[in-house]
Amino acid sequence: MHRKTWGMKTYSVCTGNLRVGRRLLVWAVAMVVLLWSLGGCGLQEPEKITAENALKRLSERNSPEFNDDAGFASLRRSIASARAYLEKLDPDRQFTFGPDSYPASRLLATLDAFEAVLDANPTPEELNRQVSEKFLVYQSVGSDGDGGMLFTGYYEPLLEGTLEYDPEYRYPLYGLPEDLVCVNLGRFKEKFKGEQICGRLSGNSLVPYYTREEIDSKNMLEAEGLEIAWVKDPVDLFFLHVQGSGRIKDKYGHTYHVHYAGKNGQPYRSIGKLLIDEGVIEKEAMSMQALREYLENHPEDLERVFNHNPSYVFFDVVDEPAIGYAGQPLEGGRAVAVDYRIFPMGALAFVQTEQPAVEHGVLTRWEEMNRFVLTLDTGGAIRGAGRMDFFWGNGDYAEIAAGHMKQDGRLFFLVVKEDGDK
Repeated sequence: MHRKTWGMKTYSVCTGNLRVGRRLLVWAVAMVVLLWSLGGCGLQEPEKITAENALKRLSERNSPEFNDDAGFASLRRSIASARAYLEKLDPDRQFTFGPDSYPASRLLATLDAFEAVLDANPTPEELNRQVSEKFLVYQSVGSDGDGGMLFTGYYEPLLEGTLEYDPEYRYPLYGLPEDLVCVNLGRFKEKFKGEQICGRLSGNSLVPYYTREEIDSKNMLEAEGLEIAWVKDPVDLFFLHVQGSGRIKDKYGHTYHVHYAGKNGQPYRSIGKLLIDEGVIEKEAMSMQALREYLENHPEDLERVFNHNPSYVFFDVVDEPAIGYAGQPLEGGRAVAVDYRIFPMGALAFVQTEQPAVEHGVLTRWEEMNRFVLTLDTGGAIRGAGRMDFFWGNGDYAEIAAGHMKQDGRLFFLVVKEDGDK
């Protein structure tokens, strides 16, 4: 569910179950002490890019030419997911679009107005005219302050596995640990808005949660009974952690969906960057496919490389396909992940970037992509106004696109005009 290198997907919200009574009291005291100490030094200063300056409003003259290179059916399904998310919110809940703020009801009105445009089955020229006339347009300032964006991709992988232990499938997926505690620091201090900290109780202290090395190499969770599934290939499992959700197919042909349930709160470190820095793979050649090839050809190096990334994801087995941060299904080719701290969730957006052309399972070239999308997801490595992660769905094309995508582009948001808007 990023930019991270080549599409490494993690998610940013985690929860834990706490026992009541003394344990909860100890946790509360520990957090008070922790927050007091953070007031002077523990966290970095807030980023210079904030929700209030991440977007700039454009005049109609400076707006892009709006068109769409994919079918409207998938767009309508993604709009339905955004609508379901927004309808669960207080209609007056405010969303920040750079210098302006709009309630959830205005975002819903935007979706209604846009679908009305689609209902007329417009020509490309008419689509551009209607969107330009009826909607306010905001552009991301990007990573360079001039709109430059980096677009990466993620997808829903398919793994061989089982829900019951089998010697053939010996690499476990863990469910959410009971002792994992995650706290939204923004509830305690405004300057920490969008920040959270995760850990576990050790006596009367809150300490960092176990790292990937402690979980997988030192088996710190082995006796906790948290295994919800097992898979055949450790490389596949690592990439499942990276993507955040996927499917498991057993030897009898049954397929199960596994979703992100939380993470350990440890920092994300790119193993792709590690191998680039070590000179193992050239930066220009780095992709998910190149990384997988190296790992499969060097099994003796797996533990070291994997443990470079201390971040660890926990899963649920569920009935639904990929679900994003907004709690709604993700439509391949239409749902995107953004930094939820500065960009609105459930919003209608428009992207200009490139998409891969694939022939016989091989990436042959990059083609222009202009497309309306919905912001329904986020990612632990998707930070700032210059990053967006594009969800490609599942299947061979999705894997190729997600693995190779690291393209430049532009990002715009739309809000329906009302009386008085200029």
